Amino acid sequence: MITARAFRPHMEFDIEARAGIEARLDDIQRVGGCKSVRYLLSRLAEQLIELGTYTEMREQAHRLTGLTGLLGFKDASRAWLCLSESSDEKVIQAAECVRHQSRRVVAYIIQRGVRDKIA
Repeated sequence: MITARAFRPHMEFDIEARAGIEARLDDIQRVGGCKSVRYLLSRLAEQLIELGTYTEMREQAHRLTGLTGLLGFKDASRAWLCLSESSDEKVIQAAECVRHQSRRVVAYIIQRGVRDKIA
């Protein structure tokens, strides 16, 4: 089980990044309502928690590049894009970057109160 305590403070987004994320989520909320934002964030957290092998991650890369970008997580979106375009020699390095950025996104989602914990 992952809780907010499982994440270190250095994983938090800086003020500028947090403002960008909040602005994107506000835009989505205006169009689809609060439930749609909560649903998207909750589903994203579930997908990021369940990252599998490098091959499985590469298969998910295109979809998660778009979803993380849509929700305002620019660094995570770039990391997923890098993984999708990485050569076989660079896949391990790219996947570790994705894992780090994914932990940051999940921590943000938990801190935002969308999920208390994720099993």
